[in-house]
Amino acid sequence: MNSLRPLSSRATVFVDQNGLMIADPSDAVLGETPVPQPARLVYALATNSQSGITGRYLPSHPPGEACLFGLDFSDVIPLGVGITSGTLAIFTNVVPPAATTDWTIGPVTVLGRALYASLGGGVDGTDYMLRWTATDTQGDVWPRTALVLCAQTS
Repeated sequence: MNSLRPLSSRATVFVDQNGLMIADPSDAVLGETPVPQPARLVYALATNSQSGITGRYLPSHPPGEACLFGLDFSDVIPLGVGITSGTLAIFTNVVPPAATTDWTIGPVTVLGRALYASLGGGVDGTDYMLRWTATDTQGDVWPRTALVLCAQTS
């Protein structure tokens, strides 16, 4: 008989004996809870496409404001595979990207098939790259980049 267990002591997602997430017939992950609001969420792209599609957070982030940011890996990590951990690094979006200390980054949290972190800061008029890296339940690593402009919103 298969037994369900929490992914970790803090997890809200259940996995089977192989560490794979359990979903109902509509692919909704069992035990998943809603994301706290306010949150800005973008979706990871399956490939590094040259089609002009970007993962950009909208609207712009007001300088100094704190907000929950996330990146959903549902489209890149295979069904039935969960996320065990993640990291976030922030760079200014220049060539080459430059590390920055303009932001305060809270702990990266796994919720379902997405990573979240509370971010605060940023300098007005600066474009930033948020480099999220997810490690899945099979040990595969999924790095993805999203962009956010720090500017006053209307």
